[in-house]
Amino acid sequence: PFDKCNAPIEAGPCKEPVPRYGYDAVTGTCKPFTYGGCDGNANKYETHEKCEYAIAKCQNKAPFDKCYAAIAGGPCRGAVERYGYNVVTGACEHFTYGGCAGNENSYEMLEDCESATADCTNTAHFDKCNSPIDKGTCDAELARYGYDAAKGVCKLFTYGGCDGNANKYGTHEQCETATATCPNKGTSSMYLELYVPSQRLW
Repeated sequence: PFDKCNAPIEAGPCKEPVPRYGYDAVTGTCKPFTYGGCDGNANKYETHEKCEYAIAKCQNKAPFDKCYAAIAGGPCRGAVERYGYNVVTGACEHFTYGGCAGNENSYEMLEDCESATADCTNTAHFDKCNSPIDKGTCDAELARYGYDAAKGVCKLFTYGGCDGNANKYGTHEQCETATATCPNKGTSSMYLELYVPSQRLW
């Protein structure tokens, strides 16, 4: 019988370039590979989500890593609003969860996602000292603090709730701590007088 938890990834003898995902028992993760179109075995799935769902109970599955997990909508067709951590941008973003499968990179609130992944350091394309303050493309009005590289201070801004970048912090203190070592950081004494009062935008 087919052992989905230990079967090798087999391209098969044919030469059709069919993109598939297979479970790698050594690393405990689903990986993309090119299936030839014939023979091989059942360790091939059309999407990353289907592969993850099929092998969810494998004992050799790699533990969930909140900082590197993919955002998985799942194979079902529900429309549940969720937030997930994007490993590429290093920021939490909105996505639609189908209601089944998926993974643990799924949070009901943006704030929950940001809090859970605050210690993730894999922001490969994010320069906390020089990234612009970006309100994103959505229309929510969320009070966030961003680092203004030109002035070297953290400032209050309105975040739209999706997209943008990782230059957004829930509190002034979080922003100050994250950017404390930036070489272009200035003194924020004047800024504190302006922004420390509990000023809310919603």
